[in-house]
Amino acid sequence: MNPSTAKTYKKLIQTCKHFFSTNPILVVERLMMLTEQDLREQHLWNIYDKHIDLSNVSHKFWVTVKFYNYYSDPVSNFVSSVISRFYQCSAKYLFLRKQILTFKEFLFLSSNVEDITLNCTTIKNEDDTVIAFEEIVKVIPKAKHIDIQDNIPYKVTSKTMKELLKIPHFPKIYEISFYGITDDFDITTFCKYMKVNKYTRFRIDFSPPLSNAYIFRLNKIIDEAIGTKNHDFKVPCFYFPGCNMQNYWKMQSLYYQR
Repeated sequence: MNPSTAKTYKKLIQTCKHFFSTNPILVVERLMMLTEQDLREQHLWNIYDKHIDLSNVSHKFWVTVKFYNYYSDPVSNFVSSVISRFYQCSAKYLFLRKQILTFKEFLFLSSNVEDITLNCTTIKNEDDTVIAFEEIVKVIPKAKHIDIQDNIPYKVTSKTMKELLKIPHFPKIYEISFYGITDDFDITTFCKYMKVNKYTRFRIDFSPPLSNAYIFRLNKIIDEAIGTKNHDFKVPCFYFPGCNMQNYWKMQSLYYQR
């Protein structure tokens, strides 16, 4: 028997232990992965963590609230190596650090995600090409918060913004943060969208090299944003090396306004 929900499965095994013996699944709300063999069941408020040694466990896991891996250096695929031990992942919170995953594996982990952080993490096709950011957004329709940290430049390209605007649920995302963006990003298309955007908050940290023309455009957008008295759009927050910090703090203040 394949249970449809974790709640249903927990009721079944409470009613009859036979269900667990025939289909052994451990339902876990929050699961933290330290190494390929070391998982921790994290309890609310971090009161304590229950160690799970995969070498001594035969059942599969069903993660229902949060899954994340501990800091990995260098980049590895140890999250990928443990996915076969999962029955299902319906986590709302997903935080992946320095991992390499196939698109199929990412789909498995993110099917129910609402809050996602990808830190130095690469999602690849079967042919080893890197999945573009807009393709990731397409497959996480429930997402409200998306955080891309220390981004690999070619995940976000000159086509990204135009492609994002084609996605029906894109305007429903509450917050998107980019870190490590280059001047390939289409700032002109973004600026046009910014002026009609009334919901999504954008935080973008740009990384060098940035052309002088691109920096001039960013400064112009910032000046316009902080110089406007009545904002009928969501003010983004930009940071780039050498930016005027006084203007940055003003923009950030507007960014946090409801």
